[in-house]
Amino acid sequence: MSIRAALARVGRALIHVRDPRGTRITRRRLEAAGDRWPLTVPSGYVVHDRGAIYFRRWLRTYALNGLARGHHRDITPIWREDPDIVAAMRDAGATGTIPKVPLTPLLNTGRPTP
Repeated sequence: MSIRAALARVGRALIHVRDPRGTRITRRRLEAAGDRWPLTVPSGYVVHDRGAIYFRRWLRTYALNGLARGHHRDITPIWREDPDIVAAMRDAGATGTIPKVPLTPLLNTGRPTP
């Protein structure tokens, strides 16, 4: 096998190697892409692990989907309330449960390609 062929083979293999820390995501980057940041912390990593998806910030991990719930903290303490709905409810004098900003952009971050 030639050196060129060997390097091409290694390059193709490296494409499929994932960072074990996950995919780094920041509020600034997500908002620059036109999405809303759903958390009260400014950055972290989204990790996909055998179907489980979780958010990692420092040494804490938070479940983003059902498969991750058994092994990671509940995301609720750092999940941001939707500020548009908070304002609308306040203006209307309404009370009740305030919906959260959707987690969809985080769930789609670092999604493995088939």
